[in-house]
Amino acid sequence: MIDTRFGYALSNGTVGIYERSNRNWRIKSRNIAVVLQAFDVDGDGIEELVTGWSNGKVIGRPFFKRKNSRLFYSG
Repeated sequence: MIDTRFGYALSNGTVGIYERSNRNWRIKSRNIAVVLQAFDVDGDGIEELVTGWSNGKVIGRPFFKRKNSRLFYSG
C-alpha cells in the first residue's frame, strides 16, 4: 500500500483499508480473504486493493469510498 495506508483481512471475513487511524472502508463476507494485493487494475495510476477469497473469487476495490465508487473486478 502507499504511504500511510494499509489493507487488512480478518478471520471473520472482514476486509478493509485504513489511512493512518481513519478507516476508509470495510466489507464483511461469509468467505475468508486468502490474499490481499495493491494493484492498479484500471490503469489510472492509482492502486486498488485486490482480494482473493476462499471461494475462488477475485475482487478489486478502490482505496477510497467515493460517491461513484464501484467494484472494479469480480471474477
